[in-house]
Amino acid sequence: MTCEKRLEYRADIDYLRALAVVAVIGFHYDLPGFGGGFVGVDVFFVISGYVIARLIWSEIGAGSFSFVRFYERRARRLLPALYLMILSTGVVAWFVAPPDYYRMFFGSAVSALLFSSNIFFWLQTGYFDLPTVGKVLIHTWSLSVEEQFYFLFPVVTWLWSRLFAEPTSRRSLGLVVAGTVALCVLNELWIKQSASAAFYVA
Repeated sequence: MTCEKRLEYRADIDYLRALAVVAVIGFHYDLPGFGGGFVGVDVFFVISGYVIARLIWSEIGAGSFSFVRFYERRARRLLPALYLMILSTGVVAWFVAPPDYYRMFFGSAVSALLFSSNIFFWLQTGYFDLPTVGKVLIHTWSLSVEEQFYFLFPVVTWLWSRLFAEPTSRRSLGLVVAGTVALCVLNELWIKQSASAAFYVA
């Protein structure tokens, strides 16, 4: 089976993405029945993880994986829209935002460009604590988390493929399961210590 065949279009994934987006929008607009819509972000993360893992493993299996090509594709997909969004909101903020709020906006814009806005907002405030003008880029926290995943996961996956010639071997799957359980336990402990940190970082 060729790499292209394995990566044929999956309409069901796009349907799940659409449902996740609708859930998040419904939650933010306080629509009835969407009280738990924030989980749409988690659904989106899982979908992205699946798609990226599927892409990387198929290319590794075909002997065609390239870090440069992987990051170049991610940049073309995400950066133009991010730059346009920050530029347009920055122009509006320059004219309408009070100085203190504009300084907050500028800091969040820089952190978004550095894919660290999740850490920026974690250190600044809770998700719903900032005044509206000061948190126009707060949604970029999820993009930063996703980009951090894009930076780390290909490296980990490539190293894993070098350690395990057969990634579906019993030993490999056992380590994946053990690591997943350990991360879940760590996240639960983190939530008890600092829910805000767990929200933005974990």
